[in-house]
Amino acid sequence: MYKRNKIEAKLAAILLWFLAPFIVFEFIFANPGTHIINYWIPLCILAGFGVSEVANKKLFYILSALLIAQFYIDIVTYTPFAGKGYPWSMEQVNKAYSLYLYGFPYNSGWRELRDYFKSLSGVRGIYTNDNLVTTGYYLTGFDITPPGSNYIPMYYVHVKNSFEFKQPDSEFMSNYTAVKEITLSGELVSTVYKKISVVK
Repeated sequence: MYKRNKIEAKLAAILLWFLAPFIVFEFIFANPGTHIINYWIPLCILAGFGVSEVANKKLFYILSALLIAQFYIDIVTYTPFAGKGYPWSMEQVNKAYSLYLYGFPYNSGWRELRDYFKSLSGVRGIYTNDNLVTTGYYLTGFDITPPGSNYIPMYYVHVKNSFEFKQPDSEFMSNYTAVKEITLSGELVSTVYKKISVVK
């Protein structure tokens, strides 16, 4: 009896661990993003308790098959070297999704880009298809400016695996020529373009 009460107390604590962040992020914030990790762990523990209560051999095999299938899908989806870089397929962005890409982030070479821009003089205006917060962090002190109706930035940085789902159109790119490629481990990750009118 004591043992059963102890297990129930632990279950209640784990249930509280799950419910508190679940309610906060799903209903109060209503935009959990990667914060689901706060309630994913207790949910897995609760699921384990549930499975142990009802498990038999047939259910064990079914759950094992589902777990293997889920593991395979996760690897192909979120691991850059194992898949096609979801949600990209054949270099075309799938705009039907608006997801928090969660897992192994891509290294876009922003340290190398920062060093490159610091080696130049007279840099006036940089734009990118990547996250502007990330860009501002690495390029502190540079003018990060999106294009306007009468303005085209001096430089455009195209990040190959950008999470922003922004691809420049051909008219915009006709103003630029490539001046620098950033490669990491032999793979192209970013390209710097300079406005044609100021190319020397």
